Amino acid sequence: MTKLININMNTKQIMLTVLSIFFILPTYSQLKKNNSDYTRFYLSLNGGLNFPLGTSNTVLSEDLTLPFKKILFVPGFDGAWFFTKNYGVGIKYRFSEGRCKEESYSEYKEQTYDEPIYEGVGISFDETNHFIGPAFFAKWSLGESRWMILTNIGVGYLHDKLSKIKHIAIYTLPTNRILTILPGGGYQDSQGNLYPEGFYKEYADLTGTSIGFSVSAGIHYRITSLIGIGINANGLFSSISQMKYQNVFNGKYESIEISRKINRTGLSAAIDFSF
Repeated sequence: MTKLININMNTKQIMLTVLSIFFILPTYSQLKKNNSDYTRFYLSLNGGLNFPLGTSNTVLSEDLTLPFKKILFVPGFDGAWFFTKNYGVGIKYRFSEGRCKEESYSEYKEQTYDEPIYEGVGISFDETNHFIGPAFFAKWSLGESRWMILTNIGVGYLHDKLSKIKHIAIYTLPTNRILTILPGGGYQDSQGNLYPEGFYKEYADLTGTSIGFSVSAGIHYRITSLIGIGINANGLFSSISQMKYQNVFNGKYESIEISRKINRTGLSAAIDFSF
């Protein structure tokens, strides 16, 4: 006699059971691997602060050098396929965006006056970078522990944009003298002394591309066979000699010769997935 058993289980309970098995079995199978096995695929989401080296600047013209952004938050993504236990190939992506604003106030010494003239200068701009390219990965376990050293080095495409570029200069002039505005700019007093005139300049957005070089090395800890965390030291190096801007008079894009160096190092935290 066949006995029918009625199991009272709703759809949510079934889905929960299936998902639990789906997540538990891969982890269990990874733990059961012997020493000759290794995880072939590696994914990492990372982000941290990058600091510029002393040569990171942009010379737009003889009278304007953009200062480097002192601190940038740089998120990124790493993906690799390991063809051996220790070595693999993959791809790297880094993104950075920030605003730089620098102000200075000092005595104006390009010309000698009876009393000191002070110059206030302000420079501001926005900066956006994208780096993507192939990379070579290497990793080494620290004995039988869950700690490992992970490094990678890549060469790729760098897209750089500078926008909202503004250059301002203000001068404190003598208040006890009658000054005349000159047609060519500047001021002149009754004694014939010439004084500079302040200015406010805005520049068109600039975009440029180049080949960049990225390197990373850090120590990572495997929480489980699937998930880990780590701390990395990073570097991004590139140089751009030409950038494009849109001519507002004819609507066409034109190129200008500049000297732009992007040399940054920093630290980042990462969450890893290995499977």
